[in-house]
Amino acid sequence: MAAQQFFLFCSLTSSLEEIRGPENDRGICNVLIRVCHEVWLKPRQIQSMLWRQGIRGPQPSFPYGNISEIQKIQSSMINNTSDGQPVSENWTHSLFPYLQQWRQEYGPAYMYSTGSKQHLYVSDPELLRELRLKSLNNSLDLGRSSYRGRPFQPLVGDGIIGANGSNWAYQRKLIAPKFFLNKVKNMVGVIELSTIAMMKTWENHIIESEGGVTDMIIDEDLKSLSADIISRACFGSSYSQGNQIFSKITSLQYALSKQSVLLGLFNFRFSHPITLTENKSFFLSPKDIIRIHQDKFISSHEVQQIDMKIESFAKMEQGLVAEIWWSLVVIGACSVLIRVCHEVWLKLRRIRSVLWRQGIRGPQPSFPYGNISEMQKIQSSMINNTSDGQPISENWIHSLFPYLQQWSQEYGPVYMYSTGSKQHMYVSEPELLRELGLIKSLDLGRPSYLAGAFQPLLGDGIIRANGNNWAYQRKLIAPEFFLNKVKNMVGVIEQSTIVMMKTWENRILESEGGVADMIIDEDLKSLSADIISRACFGSSYSQGNQIFSKIASLQDALSKPSVLFGLFNFRFLPTKSNREIWRLKKEVDTLILKVVKDCQKENQKGTIPKKNLLQMMLESAVASDDKVPRRFKTDRFIVDLCKNIYFAGHETTALAASWILMLLALHPEWQECVRTEIHEVCGEQLSNHFQDMEAFRKLKMLTMVIQESIRLYGSAVVMSREAFADIKLGEFVVPKGVHMWFFIPALHRDPENWGLDALEFKLERFAQGISKACKYPQAYLPFGYGSRLCIGQTFAMLELKVVLSLILSKFSFSLSPEYRHSPVFKMLLMPQHGVRLLLTKLQGSLG
Repeated sequence: MAAQQFFLFCSLTSSLEEIRGPENDRGICNVLIRVCHEVWLKPRQIQSMLWRQGIRGPQPSFPYGNISEIQKIQSSMINNTSDGQPVSENWTHSLFPYLQQWRQEYGPAYMYSTGSKQHLYVSDPELLRELRLKSLNNSLDLGRSSYRGRPFQPLVGDGIIGANGSNWAYQRKLIAPKFFLNKVKNMVGVIELSTIAMMKTWENHIIESEGGVTDMIIDEDLKSLSADIISRACFGSSYSQGNQIFSKITSLQYALSKQSVLLGLFNFRFSHPITLTENKSFFLSPKDIIRIHQDKFISSHEVQQIDMKIESFAKMEQGLVAEIWWSLVVIGACSVLIRVCHEVWLKLRRIRSVLWRQGIRGPQPSFPYGNISEMQKIQSSMINNTSDGQPISENWIHSLFPYLQQWSQEYGPVYMYSTGSKQHMYVSEPELLRELGLIKSLDLGRPSYLAGAFQPLLGDGIIRANGNNWAYQRKLIAPEFFLNKVKNMVGVIEQSTIVMMKTWENRILESEGGVADMIIDEDLKSLSADIISRACFGSSYSQGNQIFSKIASLQDALSKPSVLFGLFNFRFLPTKSNREIWRLKKEVDTLILKVVKDCQKENQKGTIPKKNLLQMMLESAVASDDKVPRRFKTDRFIVDLCKNIYFAGHETTALAASWILMLLALHPEWQECVRTEIHEVCGEQLSNHFQDMEAFRKLKMLTMVIQESIRLYGSAVVMSREAFADIKLGEFVVPKGVHMWFFIPALHRDPENWGLDALEFKLERFAQGISKACKYPQAYLPFGYGSRLCIGQTFAMLELKVVLSLILSKFSFSLSPEYRHSPVFKMLLMPQHGVRLLLTKLQGSLG
């Protein structure tokens, strides 16, 4: 734009210098009046006339009209368009995005200007029909834009394409009859001969290629074919003879294909001699022109001048390229800064403002870290005041996320806080939980930043998926965990548990006094992993031992509060911890892929006696349903799905069993009551009753123990949701981008919901079921809530009942004096030092 202003000033100055003099003052005034009329009065007159007819458009600015707005929209489109985008027929926005944008704003007919040129954009079919009728009436008052005729003169001269008026009418009358059908039908033979020659070239390429398939760019060949046909049919020469002509025409066409020419922006093809030299070079090089015309037109002195100007133009072109390059760098840097500013400041302020107007308060954030420093201070204070191995108490939740509890006391059950560029909304209001359960929209899902952070462990599986991806996976997996399917897994659960109990019996026999001091949680993890491997993947735990070991290491590496709450983490940088995560991910993927491949081979041989979950997923992956996205038919998808089941299936159930046994050891009276119930319902032979689902329904006290235990020590600690659109939640409107958090242990200990004895282990509260256990049943969240309720809930409850029934029928247990009570968060609620029990084998135990 600055270059255009400079050339415009030079042109006007040179014109004034030429006509300046005492006798030519009137000439100067005429020039100024003409310039004023062309660049200001005439455009305003046209705009006024169109405006009175109801035609609107973007507001122009003097003297460039809407050029700056055009450039902004074009630059924005270039920055947001990636090279090699998917094939789509809707590519029009990438050519002249401002035309499409203004059409949406001002309708199918609008006006805009570029410098002194006034334009009327028309996309109304009715107006197009009127335009056609105007053309059919042979009116010469409508023609090509005159400003376009002059810039394109080097390419089309005064030919029919750029002509108007009588000139155009005469040329059309002369040429048109030559393209009537009775004439062009005689050209078919020429077209055929030229096409056959091109196809022979293609055949040679195919013969020379490997496998009889060649990878070719065909458009240049087709251009050559079309040029050859035109040369032969219209001018009686071949393409090879006219090669130079077409090459120069192509270069000239490229040089003139600038939007500044198309839209009538300022161009100075007459005002600068370098531009004239450039235009000459499009036809023939300056040297060629000199050789042809040196005797008549150009002297040796002029030849030297042209050479100097060519050299000057080359230097100017280099400077222009550098200027364009730095302009692009500045534009890119500004775009990045604007995006960063929006993400870390403007977006956050907007969300906080929306929440603030609804009466939601919270701690004051500081830029750019939000409330991170305050969270660290509260956490450090809690660590300094907490001793390891504290007395057993059910009110341990302050040691996990103390800032959540502290802010809840200060700001109420609903408040907001931020961590860096993430805005969070803490919710512990039961009524809002009920409203959350009513939302079935896919606009609510897992926080997207967590999805990225946990990708090494969960891939794109159901736990971290959102939208249609999550909906499809749930539809695929959920039926396999219905009661009519999981009841067939009871035998597998029983067999695996008996193997573990024999190990425990051997340890008791080897111990002094028939009492073994054992850490049971690792054994229960191995048991749960063996059950998942056998029931879902058709393999044993010994085969998948490496998988579970690697998953545990990966889980430990990812279980940092900075990941959970979206603090700044640099997971893409090759730090030591990230390299370890990448290594473990690769090893886990390789091991699971081997299990998948082995299952595929057995499936093909037909050696699998009955279908398991993995076999079902493989069959779905090769299904021919075109409606299923391609990404759901790959080994990558199957591996990710298996990782989710391995992680969620074995870890959560094993931890639940560990905490239940710890509580029963702490309350021996309830341990004895449950053992008596098992004996009364199942008799002497448990195995005979395990295939009867009615027997499990009769184990009401065992069910109450499980429900009360997972209320106090549920594996899941937090439930999180992100609003992908504005969501109505009770009386609040949750803006898009807010991350909602529900601290489950706090909800499970709320005295207003559970009573004053909320911290006590009391089975009676579940005597009439979950609906009568508390005031707000929706606040009981051991398996999540709403549309994302855990699909493995039925399987987990069944597994717990079988495992606990067998253990209680064989062993009596109490807490070891060495047990240290220290629940910690590592993606799930875990005993930091394990669950340590004193086990004794019962005399005359059930079998």
